[in-house]
Amino acid sequence: ADRRGSGCLIKSNRGRGYFLTDIGRVFIKKETYMGIIGVTVALFFSISGNIQTTVISNFLYGTYGVGFLLAFVFCAFSYGTVYSDELENGYIRYSVIRGGLKHYVISKAATIFLSSVVVMAAGCGVFGILCSLHMPWADVQICKELAASGGYVWLIKEKRYVLWLVSYGLQWGMLAGSLSQAAAFASLYITNRLLVLSVPVFCYQAITEFSAKLTEKNSMWSIQSVFDARYQMFGDDRKMFLWALGLSLCTTMALCGISYIRLKKRI
Repeated sequence: ADRRGSGCLIKSNRGRGYFLTDIGRVFIKKETYMGIIGVTVALFFSISGNIQTTVISNFLYGTYGVGFLLAFVFCAFSYGTVYSDELENGYIRYSVIRGGLKHYVISKAATIFLSSVVVMAAGCGVFGILCSLHMPWADVQICKELAASGGYVWLIKEKRYVLWLVSYGLQWGMLAGSLSQAAAFASLYITNRLLVLSVPVFCYQAITEFSAKLTEKNSMWSIQSVFDARYQMFGDDRKMFLWALGLSLCTTMALCGISYIRLKKRI
């Protein structure tokens, strides 16, 4: 019994070790920074032909435009194909021996989610900083509109505009994290990398269309209302943030579970 307990403890410690290794890699992988650039470019693409007069107006318009869907592709760029990549190069078997399949899948799911949040939040911040080189951050009109129904208004009042952008990006990043996890699960069935990276867009469109009628009376389940902080449903930024985080984590855990089941059959 002691040996079994010691074995489980060693495997758990090893699992924790490569979890920390995976998280560390998020910040050193070139794909992460390419993704940040991609999100920034997607926002500029989304406002092309209809540039607004302030940074905040451009950002709000950009996240509302069709071009913003590309941002979810770039969020999945660094880790969205991790399962298929590591099955192909054999690294998954080495990881499973070190820490077990369950720890491996949990580690990857957390890494996929975190990397997507980081890429989205950072990309939104970079977009705002670049726009601010050519225009003011905000005007009276946009401040009034956000004060009436938007989230994180206190950051606008304190002129912490970059932090406001990052906060909005964090909420969009939670959705991106779930969509990237969907892409990772799809990679266990689809071998084409481009198709896998397009899964977040397909999922977003499908969920939006499917939930349109279901959320007519209750916007608490609408993707836009939950993850777009311009819609303040609760009158409390913490509740808004936690609601978005809770829904995205539940989705991520569900996808993590079915990914584990699929990988168990593949290995």
